[in-house]
Amino acid sequence: VLAFIPEARSTKARSKDTAPIMLLQPESEATEAYRALRVRLLNLAGQRKFKTLVITSALAGEGKTSTTANLGVALAMAEKRVVIVSADLRRPRLQTYFPSADREIGLTQLLTGKRYPLEKALSTTGTQNLWLLQAGPPIDPLGPLELLSSESMIDLMAELRSFADFVLIDTPPVMASSDVAALAPMIDGVLLVADTRRVQRPIVEQARRDLQLMNVPLIGVIVNKHDPRRFRAYGSGYGYY
Repeated sequence: VLAFIPEARSTKARSKDTAPIMLLQPESEATEAYRALRVRLLNLAGQRKFKTLVITSALAGEGKTSTTANLGVALAMAEKRVVIVSADLRRPRLQTYFPSADREIGLTQLLTGKRYPLEKALSTTGTQNLWLLQAGPPIDPLGPLELLSSESMIDLMAELRSFADFVLIDTPPVMASSDVAALAPMIDGVLLVADTRRVQRPIVEQARRDLQLMNVPLIGVIVNKHDPRRFRAYGSGYGYY
């Protein structure tokens, strides 16, 4: 486990389009947890030399997309060049965290034979050093699996690897699609997000086994929406922090 991320409690009503908690509440427990995750991830990256990571979960609704957005902001604030990629082509939501995204070209357009320079597809996010590659319009009859396993995707990943220090890819859940398997030959590892209120240990174990079968290194697990009060019973000092 690389991090326990507490549930963000906002005093304002959260709209459909909302910024990452790293920006909305810079002093919150959740933000501090993302900073701790950043430190651990950078230490691991220095040892294992990875830069392209899929961020996924076992099931839907565990917070993989919000984790991608917030971790992207956290790394960018450490002066790392970061691209976050909306590769959940079935239910793309990453762009909702960055409503100021300023590009009409997305991933699907880059993968369907149209020749666009990468810079024309990368949206600014309002955070220095952080760019967003949106999902783009749905493509028919080509499905997401065919697009993500294409030669065009291999070429795009090579471009992104050269452009950024870190490439974070939001994908569908492991147990819901084969999209992570399609990306497996192109990535350095996986971060698995687990919301213990929604998923039980056997499901997480099955997701881990699936990743092993894909021969994808599991970099670590991020426990999302964790209740920090569980640790506060260990003493007043820890309770204060």
